This record gives sequence, C-alpha cells and structure tokens, in this order.
Amino acid sequence: METINTKAVKRYSELRETLNMEEAITQLINESREYGALLNLTSLQREVGYEENTMNFVALLGMFGEAGEVLEEVTIELCPKSRAVDAAFLDTIKNARFVAKQIDAWKKAIREKEYVPAVTVTVEPDFKKELADQMYYTNALALGINSSLAELAIIVANKVRTKMLNKPIGHANQ
Repeated sequence: METINTKAVKRYSELRETLNMEEAITQLINESREYGALLNLTSLQREVGYEENTMNFVALLGMFGEAGEVLEEVTIELCPKSRAVDAAFLDTIKNARFVAKQIDAWKKAIREKEYVPAVTVTVEPDFKKELADQMYYTNALALGINSSLAELAIIVANKVRTKMLNKPIGHANQ
C-alpha cells in the first residue's frame, strides 16, 4: 500500500517533468491544500450524519434547492433584441426558482423531522455520472467567479460549523 509520503514524492516527480523545482513544490502544496479542504468537508459531513453507501434524501433535495438558490443569486434579463422564445425561456427559469424554493422548504421540513415522507430512493445506473456533471458545472461556475472547489468546500464547512454552534445539525436518514 502506498503511503501519503510515497504518493507525494511520486506526484512531485510527475510535476518536475514539466515544472522547475519551485513551481513543482508550489503546485504540490496547492494540491495538498485543496485535497485537505475536501477531506475536511467530508469529515464534517460524516459528523452531521451523512454515511457512505447510504443515499441521503435530504442531500438529494438539498442539491436541487441549492441550484435554485444559485439561480436567485444572478440577474438574467432579456436583451433589447429578444424574441418571444427568450421570454418563455426566462419564464422557465423563474418557474425553476419557484420549484426549487418549494423543494428546499420540503427538505428543511424533512431535515427538522417535521415531515417524514413515505418514499424510497433508488439510485439509477447513471447517477454517479450525473452527479459528476453537477461537479463539473459547480467547478465551471467557481472558475467564473475566480474561485475553486476547495475554496467552496472551506466556505461551506465554515457555514455549517457556525450553524452547529447555534444548534445541533443532523442530516442523517433517521
């Protein structure tokens, strides 16, 4: 089994093939920080009840609700040369925002144990690919605001830890 040190030396050697020593070390440090931020977030998620090999309904609904909130944080306007189809497109985005708010409200009710749905969640074969697409677009949006997945992981971990100070958080499938 490869140790962390062995992996780091191997990665450093790979980087040295195209970078000078200082650039390779800087790149290795940055990659380590990014990996550490994601590990920290995973640890925090386990702390609040997310489990491996368990589909979490709150997380599933949360992803949809957050997508709507991301849409809320941008302004989308019709251009002077817009067509009727553009107005229909904008109406669809407004509807998506509305539905996302409703799903977010249901998610919060489930998370707070105010409502327990009588449902089962079955993971379809392409679920992992679709989840990867979500990550792809999350990273693209992060790039668009000069950010990274690692920075987003730090921001959300701090947000959750702050909430945990005020009241216990539990997202487990209980």
